Formats: sequence, structure tokens, C-alpha cells
Amino acid sequence: SATPPSPKQLGCSCRIILEYAPEEESNQRYIACYNPHGAFATAGICYAMAEFRVHEKLSNMRGNLIGASVLFYVPFLRELLLILGVRDASRKTTEALLGANRSIGMQPGGVWEQLHTDSNQEQCFCMPRLGFLRLALRHGFPVVPIYAFGENQMYTTHSLGLGLRQWLARRFRVGLPIVTGRFHLPFPLIPHPTRITIVAGKPIPVGEPNADPSPADLARLFAKYEQELKRLFDKYKSEALPNHVADNGLRVVWRGE
Repeated sequence: SATPPSPKQLGCSCRIILEYAPEEESNQRYIACYNPHGAFATAGICYAMAEFRVHEKLSNMRGNLIGASVLFYVPFLRELLLILGVRDASRKTTEALLGANRSIGMQPGGVWEQLHTDSNQEQCFCMPRLGFLRLALRHGFPVVPIYAFGENQMYTTHSLGLGLRQWLARRFRVGLPIVTGRFHLPFPLIPHPTRITIVAGKPIPVGEPNADPSPADLARLFAKYEQELKRLFDKYKSEALPNHVADNGLRVVWRGE
């Protein structure tokens, strides 16, 4: 079967820290949220995708990753994603997975977070409707925040043409980050040697399934989600990020506020 590029090929290393993981016999399912997206989700593709399926604890979530629909129109990438257990993030597919009692793993920041990847500032964006939290409430699945320290530092980001790229993201839902990699080259995009630390936090309970969550329900759950993300960040930032990035803190932005 196909596998992502190896850490040695990328010049990177990765460690996984689980503050919580389900036991093998557990029937509980989750919505796992990977943050931040990064310029190309490189650490997510090369490490987290495989670990979600083969890690002795993470695999107990019994789930699938979901990705942007546009990715499945790209030859070869589509086949790689399917082999890795990734499915289209359309509403129909997502609801079918959750209805079949499958966990799902996603990147809730989407193309907006991808576009605003900043190698000097950690930031997470949540879409106006908080769709990932709405799904959790509707199905009664706890939310597991996952933070990938180093994802944003794999490339150096640039703000050239940001206004135009924001318009394209709004109009066509396409994220177009401008980055350079190792040796300051835009191509080939070889990442900087980076130590990745992926931390799975504690599940956030959502209670019994709620078919029609109110704005107040969503706001309360978002506050808990933001709190857990910031707790993870503050706990591991000093050991997992360059000092100047850690000192800048974490911005969590709900675009609907």
C-alpha cells in the first residue's frame, strides 16, 4: 500500500503525545480536530493521517479522516487519500460516517486557516457556523482537540498579495499560501528540518445528542474548545516551539463572533 513520505526524507521528526486515548473495547466515538492546518497540512498528511489508523491507541477511535472535496479531484492525491482512509468532507459523507458510528478526524480551520498560516504566529480559525461543533452536538460525540506544534514552522510564510488571496478564498474556497522552504526556495517545497509534536488533548463531553443545537449551545461548546486548545498550547509551547513563536501566544478566532 502507498505510504506518506518518511520523516527522514523530509528531514523532520515527530512525536505523539496522548493525554487521553480510548481503550480497545470502548464503543465511544469522537470528533477529533487537528490544529493548525498549516500551509499544506504536511505534518498532518505525513504523520497524523497514518497514526490515526495504525497507532495502538488512536486507532481505537475507529474512524475516518475527512478532507476538502477539491482534493478528490486531483489524480494520485485522491488515491493516496483513499488508501489512508480519508473521505470527502461533504455533508452527505460526513453524516453517513457519523450515522454508522464512526469517529471522524478533521481540520476545522479549513482553507481560511491554511491561507493565514503564519510561521511566526500560532493561530486557529473556526468557521462562522461552527459546523464541526454542530456535528458533535447533533450526534453526541465528544470533541478531541489535537494540536500539531511545528506544523506552521515547516515553511516560511509570506504575506504577498494577501488581500487578493483572501478574496479568492471567499469566492472559490481555495487556500493559496505563499511560502518558501529549505534553502529559501519556493520550489521544490522541501520543508525546513522541524521537530513536530502532535498532542491529543482531553475529550470535551457534549451530552446527549441534540438534533437542533441553539446558538447558545454552540457558543458554550466553542468556549470549552478554545479553553482546551489554549491549555494544550500553554502546556507544551516552551518545549515544542521556537521561543519567539511560543512567546507570541495562540490566537483562536471564531469568524462568526
